[in-house]
Amino acid sequence: MKEIFRTVVGSRLYNLHSETSDTDIKGFALPSAEDLLGMSDTARQHWEQPNDTVIYSVTKFFSLLAKGNPTVIELLFVPDEAVLVSTVEALDILEFARKTFVTKAILPAYFGYVSDQFKRVESRKAQNNRTTMIEEHGYDLKCSSHVYRLAVQAVELMTTGVCHPRMSGTDRQVALDMKRGKYTYEQTMDILTIAFSGMKAAESKCKLPESPDMGLVNDYVVALHRRVILADSI
Repeated sequence: MKEIFRTVVGSRLYNLHSETSDTDIKGFALPSAEDLLGMSDTARQHWEQPNDTVIYSVTKFFSLLAKGNPTVIELLFVPDEAVLVSTVEALDILEFARKTFVTKAILPAYFGYVSDQFKRVESRKAQNNRTTMIEEHGYDLKCSSHVYRLAVQAVELMTTGVCHPRMSGTDRQVALDMKRGKYTYEQTMDILTIAFSGMKAAESKCKLPESPDMGLVNDYVVALHRRVILADSI
């Protein structure tokens, strides 16, 4: 595999980090001819590396985009200052993906995640065993901040076709204040309810294409892999 794109993700991408926040990394890689033609079938996998790093093959990347995975969709729009590695091949893949996968087909994943996490905050359940946070504040602060951030990003996607994962202005301040426990449970639920309603309103007016052309995606991947095989055989 040849890694061609790597970027900071998570709280440091969202501009919601603290001094103690981890640095999470994601990226994608081109397969080699051996990956494509050999027995291991590594051309369709992903790799978890040390230090909270995940690298996807291009086909795995496209598969997750087609499913509307929010943490993968946001890779299409990371700002330059968050990018650690990028090549000409990566830029072409990202441009194709932005034109192809940002459709109404991604919305169920966004609504599903926001709805599930909203219910978790509402019922005062801890995510990822953050029980201490429940004991101290009565609900999961980090989860509530995630819900708000993702709702804001979903509205932007539905209305403009673009998502800016790095938060700024009032939206960033609200997300930070939630994460820091500056709102009561009742205030948090009011803000999240309004944010979720905003998603539903944006969905009713959304003019994104209905779904990606997976035939076009298949043709793109075939051509990409053909170039890899030819280049490796020279």
